[in-house]
Amino acid sequence: MNKRVQQKRETRNLLLKTAKQCFVQDGFLNTPVGKISAEAGVAHGTLFSHFKNKDTLILEVIDIEMGEIGEAIQDLLNQAEEVCDILYQYLTLIIQEEPFFAVLAKETPFYSIELRRKLIFRDSVIRSYFFQKISEENIELSKGEITSALNWLFGTINYYLANKEMYVQTGSVIEKFCTSIIKTFGKIIGDVYEKNCN
Repeated sequence: MNKRVQQKRETRNLLLKTAKQCFVQDGFLNTPVGKISAEAGVAHGTLFSHFKNKDTLILEVIDIEMGEIGEAIQDLLNQAEEVCDILYQYLTLIIQEEPFFAVLAKETPFYSIELRRKLIFRDSVIRSYFFQKISEENIELSKGEITSALNWLFGTINYYLANKEMYVQTGSVIEKFCTSIIKTFGKIIGDVYEKNCN
């Protein structure tokens, strides 16, 4: 790889990292692209040479986060015996990046229709991993019942993330409710699970 291509890749990665930090601090909607380029120490036009518009930048930052979680869950599918083990690990991943996901949960209803569609698609990939594992474990549940259980799970997680300030002043809201989420979900799908989140 020549030096110019390498430099371009490094600049793109710097912009993505800086954008994520700015989005967590100020929100996706309230962060002007000019702030991202200034924080990254690059010209404003340079950002647009890498990303078509702000939605494209937002989507790429989200893709990186969702991609990492998707890969981790795929690995867990091969190791974990029970769906609640996978859920515990998934919630642990959310806790590690909670400021990012909390902003995303709060702001998603205000994004453009196209951006929301793309986010729903990415979210459905994560849901499909859980669907696959539950289908393997609980043959008594119909596809509709599994879908309803997953709607409850992801709706609950997003609710706590979007309303974090109502439940915790500092720390992680998902960590606070982790055990409750897992136990309730376990009851919904008929899986007994006693692990506590710490």
